[in-house]
Amino acid sequence: ADSTTTEAFLNLPVNTKVLIWPQNQSQFIIRFHNMDDTVNKTVSLESLGPQGLTTSPLTEMTITGVQSKQEMLANKKDWTRNDTNFESYMSYDYLTSQEVGLLGQQIRTFLIESYNYGDGGWGSILLEKPHKHAKKN
Repeated sequence: ADSTTTEAFLNLPVNTKVLIWPQNQSQFIIRFHNMDDTVNKTVSLESLGPQGLTTSPLTEMTITGVQSKQEMLANKKDWTRNDTNFESYMSYDYLTSQEVGLLGQQIRTFLIESYNYGDGGWGSILLEKPHKHAKKN
């Protein structure tokens, strides 16, 4: 583990990176990146961090974290004129199984809402020292 890795993040699958950054007093963005080319990964939201993320509402975002992925896909233009329903590409695995699936080289970004930074759990980790990338090899 590198010096920016917090003990709580050691529950990540091998070759999976996580990037977290607070948005305001009640929200933060978390991005998972599967560094393997061909091996799919699963990140358990229940075992991630001191309290898990299963009790906090999650919204999947675009990779930049500025728009919900569902909204982006709903407004995406189909230049092929095949009447593609891009919303069918949306994965809701994190809502039904409490896990985030990652294909090879896939990056998924989530907004965690209604979060209290002062609770001594996630808040103490997020406010500790700047987190760049926590990676387990």
